[in-house]
Amino acid sequence: ITVASKSNIEPAEIGTRRIPLIEFKFIAQPIDPQLYPYLLTDMETSDKAYAVAIKDSSMLPKFEIGDRVIIDPEVRPIPGDFVIARIDEKEPIFRKIRELSADGDNTRYEFVPLNDDFSVIRSDRHVIEILGTMIEHRKYRKP
Repeated sequence: ITVASKSNIEPAEIGTRRIPLIEFKFIAQPIDPQLYPYLLTDMETSDKAYAVAIKDSSMLPKFEIGDRVIIDPEVRPIPGDFVIARIDEKEPIFRKIRELSADGDNTRYEFVPLNDDFSVIRSDRHVIEILGTMIEHRKYRKP
C-alpha cells in the first residue's frame, strides 16, 4: 500500500508585538513595557495588552500553574470568555465569565473557576471590576 505523505504542520510566525509579562499585583497600574520581560505575539492587540502567569490551581485542568495568558483591557468580554477581574478591590483573579441575567445595564454575572474546589463569585454580591479579557493562552508542557 502506498500512502501519500502530506504534512499537517507549517512554520509558525513568532510575531513581533511585545507584550509585557507582569505580576498580578501590578495589573491596574500604568505599565511601562521597558520594565518587564515580555512575550512575543503575532496577534493584533491594543497598546494596553499585558501577559500574566497563572499562579494557582483554580482554573485546572485547562490552565495550569505557569501557563501564560495575554490579556487585553480593550476587548469587551462576552459570556464564556476568560477575564481578569478585581473582586472587592483585592488582588485580581482569573476566571470564566458567565451571564446570570440580562436586564439592560444591570446585567448580572458570575466568575467561575474551572476547578470545583474554588468558589464561584457573583456580581450581585461583590464589587467587581473587569480588568481585561484573555486573547491568547500559552501552555507550557514541560518545565
